[in-house]
Amino acid sequence: MDRRITRTDIARALRADGLATVIAGSQLVPDTCFAENVGLVRPDQVISRYVVAAAGVIMLLIGLCPRRARWSPGIPHPVLGGAALAMISPPSRGRRADLSRVGFHDHR
Repeated sequence: MDRRITRTDIARALRADGLATVIAGSQLVPDTCFAENVGLVRPDQVISRYVVAAAGVIMLLIGLCPRRARWSPGIPHPVLGGAALAMISPPSRGRRADLSRVGFHDHR
């Protein structure tokens, strides 16, 4: 994102995660932590929270409209596999690049 992460940023992220966990604990919505979403920022360079919010709204609307969601089981498995490959491979390449810069001889 071309900026340094500060203590305030980390505190805000932890507060948001804590709030999501409390909401999930009340049995309203399931909670998951999916790090690949963060890894997708590198290849497409989209870092707007509005894009994530829009995707969330779309998923909520599909979840609330079962008739509209009926089409999802009809998606062929090779199409789902190709989409998963396109979504998972860029973050894994980024992780390999990150690991290549790590000094494994430093035991701190």
